[in-house]
Amino acid sequence: MPIYVHSNDKIQSIWSECTFSTVITENSLKGKALFYKDTVLERNKCVSDYQISRGSIINLKSVVST
Repeated sequence: MPIYVHSNDKIQSIWSECTFSTVITENSLKGKALFYKDTVLERNKCVSDYQISRGSIINLKSVVST
């Protein structure tokens, strides 16, 4: 699902958009994290901190516990 954010937006804004989706439920977000180029995105950082640009793909994946 496309989400449009600005470079100065926090990663938290992407999480907020995910929670409004009718396909993604709160239960399906448990144990998941947002990844960009195999890097976990921290909620308090900005989009620009990860050099995410137009057309970038961010994945919602399970977090593997060690």
